[in-house]
Amino acid sequence: MASAVKVEMPNGQVIWARVETGASDVAMTDAVKRLDVDELKSSIHAVSAAVRTAAEDLTPDTVTVEFGLELALKAGKLVSVLAEASGKASLRVSMSWSASSPSAEVPAGSSGDDD
Repeated sequence: MASAVKVEMPNGQVIWARVETGASDVAMTDAVKRLDVDELKSSIHAVSAAVRTAAEDLTPDTVTVEFGLELALKAGKLVSVLAEASGKASLRVSMSWSASSPSAEVPAGSSGDDD
């Protein structure tokens, strides 16, 4: 169940956030929760590292990753959770190669022409 919760950001500003709460956490939603930047950073780094590892042998010039993190209240602690869309984690990865990059070169034995 999602509830509106006051969340204190690292700079001290308090915002309202929609937070997933379990049955035992519903009573705790009145208290201001502090966003744990280290836990949030850890979630972002974990997703980024997984994508980097999966793409490293492809040697793209650029990799763009889009994902959502939802906030959840677990045992009274505010945590970040990879956002879900229709019951599946939402992760969008785009890669691009420039024509001059080594991975974009035409394989040996091929002229690169389609005729």
